[in-house]
Amino acid sequence: MLRWGATEVHPLVVRAVMVKEPCITDYQVQQTPRGVDVAVLASAPLDADHLRAALGTALADAGLRDADVVVRSVPALARHPETGKVRRFIPV
Repeated sequence: MLRWGATEVHPLVVRAVMVKEPCITDYQVQQTPRGVDVAVLASAPLDADHLRAALGTALADAGLRDADVVVRSVPALARHPETGKVRRFIPV
């Protein structure tokens, strides 16, 4: 669970938005004090404004009103040096 004070949001809220975008091949979500910072690997140009709005709506529907949502297209995601795995959700 991602927690902002008394507000709890299940990571599936974010995942449900991400899987609807066919150009997204991978992503990593960093929780911030007031929302999320999402790093995205995309196979085609990404409509970051659309994704930002969709994530904001999903978070608001889950109880996190007026969330700060940052969406960044990145060339690679940080991986664990020993396992090579991506940590999908990083809490504050």
